[in-house]
This record gives sequence, structure tokens and C-alpha cells, in this order.
Amino acid sequence: MAAHCYMFSPKIEMAEVEASLLLSVWAVESLHGESRVRLESRCQVDDDQRTVTIDAGSDVGRDLNRIFVGFLHREFSPMMFEVRPVAGDDVSGLAWKSIPELEPQSAF
Repeated sequence: MAAHCYMFSPKIEMAEVEASLLLSVWAVESLHGESRVRLESRCQVDDDQRTVTIDAGSDVGRDLNRIFVGFLHREFSPMMFEVRPVAGDDVSGLAWKSIPELEPQSAF
């Protein structure tokens, strides 16, 4: 399994990073449909380590990574974050969560 790990400067609020991730998810849903995104995408957000790791093992995951990094480049300076590929064994111990868990909860 392949993944990409994004590491963020302390100057960036992680809430803003998660908002960019959610926008990226919505963009990928426009390409692949909500069902495929729910089934084929996973991520890990670690606020303490200031990282986001996104699975890139499917077309959906690869597109999510592409859109997310594009949004990050536009919203933040490229000097404010770093992205690196993560190889198979390095992702096996991650506490993955499905993407829909990122969506804001309804107030009703």
C-alpha cells in the first residue's frame, strides 16, 4: 500500500488543514462519486504530530492526494508544509479512518 504524509509548520492551524482536506474530499466526490470515496479512501490526521497521511492505493486515493496538495499550495506557502511518500510497511500501523468521518456534524 502506498500513501503520502503531509507535515505542517506550527504556523498553520490544523483546523484549516482539515478544512482543506474536506474540500478535497468533496472535489474527489465530484470525480468518482460519494460511494467510491467512502469505500476507497482512508486517511489519518494527527494533530499532535501535525501530519495528515492519505492512502494512495486506489485511483480515488491518488486523486485525493493530488487535489489536497494543490489546495495546500494555493492556501498556504509551499514552504509551510512538506509531503513525502510512505511505503507499504510504514503505513500498516496507522490508525486509519474513513473519509466520511471528517465531515462536519449536522446541528439538527
